Amino acid sequence: MNENPTVGKQRSSFAHEEGSVIGMPPTSRHLLALTVVAVASLIAVLVGVAGYIEKWLWMRQLGYAGIFWTLLSVQVVMFCSAFVFAFLYLWINLRQATKNSGDFLGGVRASRPALSSVNVSAHPSIDLSPRLLKAAVFLISAVVAVFSALYFYTEWDTYLRFRYGGSFGVSDPLLGVDVGFYLFHLPFYVLLQGSLTILTILTFGIVFSTYILLGIRLALTSGVGRIAASSSATSHFSVLLFILAANFGWGFYLDHYELVYSTLGVVYGAGYAADHVTRVTLWIMVGVSALACALLAFNFFRPRLKTLAVGVGVYFALWLIGVYLVPFFFQEFFVQPSELALETPYLKHYIEFTRKAYQLDAIQETTYPALPNLTPEVIARNQDTIQNIRLWDSRPLLQTYQQTQAIRLYYQFYNIDTDRYHLADGYHQVMLSTRELSPELPAKAQTWVNEYLQFTHGYGAVMNFVSKTVGGGFPRYLLENVPAESEFGLSITQPSIYYGQSMSGYRIVATDIKEFDYPKGNDNVYTSYSGKGGIPLNSFWKRLLFAWSKADVNILLTSYLKPESRIQIHRDVSERVAQIAPFLRLDHDPYAVL
Repeated sequence: MNENPTVGKQRSSFAHEEGSVIGMPPTSRHLLALTVVAVASLIAVLVGVAGYIEKWLWMRQLGYAGIFWTLLSVQVVMFCSAFVFAFLYLWINLRQATKNSGDFLGGVRASRPALSSVNVSAHPSIDLSPRLLKAAVFLISAVVAVFSALYFYTEWDTYLRFRYGGSFGVSDPLLGVDVGFYLFHLPFYVLLQGSLTILTILTFGIVFSTYILLGIRLALTSGVGRIAASSSATSHFSVLLFILAANFGWGFYLDHYELVYSTLGVVYGAGYAADHVTRVTLWIMVGVSALACALLAFNFFRPRLKTLAVGVGVYFALWLIGVYLVPFFFQEFFVQPSELALETPYLKHYIEFTRKAYQLDAIQETTYPALPNLTPEVIARNQDTIQNIRLWDSRPLLQTYQQTQAIRLYYQFYNIDTDRYHLADGYHQVMLSTRELSPELPAKAQTWVNEYLQFTHGYGAVMNFVSKTVGGGFPRYLLENVPAESEFGLSITQPSIYYGQSMSGYRIVATDIKEFDYPKGNDNVYTSYSGKGGIPLNSFWKRLLFAWSKADVNILLTSYLKPESRIQIHRDVSERVAQIAPFLRLDHDPYAVL
């Protein structure tokens, strides 16, 4: 109790004045927060939109605009569909939870005087205004829906494989299903089942937390703790668990197809234990899931929270024992002691389908007699083979290239490739590498004009025989020096390398700045790009777009650009192919072709 009301008033008045002078009025704070959110959202939108416009311009210039629109439309549809479904799923459940909590609280408060034997614990209810509660429900639903939609957005390839995938005409030996089902359809079904499972579990957790905060209370009766929940809340739990059990049942059904990827046995794929035990337990769990759905439907009309909790525990115990423990112990104590006898049929399947996958089953095997000795006549008859036995190792050869053929500090050889070429004297195996620009120019040359307008490309390639040397232990070159020289009839009509194996960032070509082409003694030779690669910078808006997307205002301010100037992006060949055909899996090592 305040003994001095005057002091209290003075303190209140001082606090009010202090807040007005030092702080900020609530309206201003709200306006500032909204401004910050709006600016951040605008920047995020601009970054995303600029990226899409840049990609569209690039793919249109290459003649692949159709692929851009196809992929974008699929991604947008998947994002929107997932967002709408996840949002409504959460929003409906949270709205029902808040409604049930309110009804339960009202009932507890009305009946509290009559519950003298029940000591409701001091777990205060959270009183929220209806407007704030609706906003919280909307915000939580929207945030979770955005993350769900983003996940689906990245899985566009899974849908397209499902939509357009076909069959192989080859059935697996375990279930007799066409292999195309496993590659094209099963991944999409797994995506749907797994996403719905995660969403339902997340929804259940949020709904349960909502009931804890707003409705469910821990009660003490004669010193024993129990959870008190309304029948409507228990029915709500039953509905969510019904969806979860049905979805788990679908998952167990899909799991028996995924046994072809099992790692339980000695090989990658279904073994004896997976075929004879795991398959059976998965079908049992499908039946258990169906029974659980029936019991949950009954519990919806006759809600019992304790029964619900016990049922969930029993279900997961059966899952753990049947799907994981029983197959594991069966493998350890029954299969492994007789592994060869039991696993042999599955080993044969493994070998057979591995050969089919790599088309090794089409190879014809021929037996050649072993010669007791190797004579000069035999070697003379097989010169094509002898002269193509590779002697050079790519690692020291790369150092040799860099030391003898880089010519200048701003050139770099990144790796050595092996290929075969028809020359005047026959078919030869060769090793080669392209002379690309170094990732960084020498320190004194690192100006914006040099890095982005003048030093735009590498030059030429180097090639040597795999088994021939010259004096000093150097390789015998088929192609060397700058400009390229060859004693074997090889020629390069376009030696400039604008796109290579390790070319990051962007370059602008066909400008008022002459591009460095190659060194010639103490002088340099310059050129100007005349090809069609790159996006034309023929408008102010394109220059503004790339100045924004590349975070480089010099693109907008420089006076060296012309209407025919072009900006080259995605200059790494692997990156280019991945942008155009993201559904392909590429070899990790691209190689140059003359």
